[in-house]
Amino acid sequence: MPNTARSADPPNGRRILIDSDQAVAGFRASLLSPAFPSHNTQIVLDPSRFGPDSAKVEERANELYRDCGCDAGGVVVLLALVSMIAWVVLTSPEISWSLGLAGFGFLLASALLGKALGLVRSRLLLWRLLSRRELTR
Repeated sequence: MPNTARSADPPNGRRILIDSDQAVAGFRASLLSPAFPSHNTQIVLDPSRFGPDSAKVEERANELYRDCGCDAGGVVVLLALVSMIAWVVLTSPEISWSLGLAGFGFLLASALLGKALGLVRSRLLLWRLLSRRELTR
């Protein structure tokens, strides 16, 4: 029975077909762009090119491509919050509005940094996944 999820276009989205050396090179080059990918985009790998485990590789490629970086952002914010609490407990600063605003700014900057790091990590892992697959065709 054919896998219709792989062959169907995503609703209101687009498909990225990777079926040649040029397609792999072009897609890998697009990963260097700072643009955020659409969650409606589906990466489709040519099974003849990527071997018997192409469905697994395709699934992983789609997970990495659609990653928004929120998990990494959440982890970094949690670490920042724990470090802020530890700092307050250890130094006993005078609590003020300015300290609260600085703490909020620190958490916001941590969230943005974590999100950016999560996006960079996903793109690097996707680059590596396709590079490894390109060599084993």
